[in-house]
Amino acid sequence: MGSVRLKFRASTVPGKMGCLYYQVIHLRAVRQIKTEYRVYPWEWDRVGKCILMSKDIDSRVVQLQTVIEKTNWDMQKLRMIIADYESANDTYSVDNVVES
Repeated sequence: MGSVRLKFRASTVPGKMGCLYYQVIHLRAVRQIKTEYRVYPWEWDRVGKCILMSKDIDSRVVQLQTVIEKTNWDMQKLRMIIADYESANDTYSVDNVVES
């Protein structure tokens, strides 16, 4: 059974935005899919592994909501790809998921 997770990689420069990426795992093989989505470290919930909506910064609310919607859509697509492979009872690798 394959799995997909949204991950955050912090910038090496303090106070700068970090990037979000998807981690795809299947049969102990791990691949990462880069995204163009960027968030600040304080906008990422380390425990819940999700984006935090900060009501204090009105200028970022719309941007963060857009990123949340896009990442949810991408995660849903990746999960559907994995489900298609598994329902076909076909052997597949994590690279097949990433390529799809």
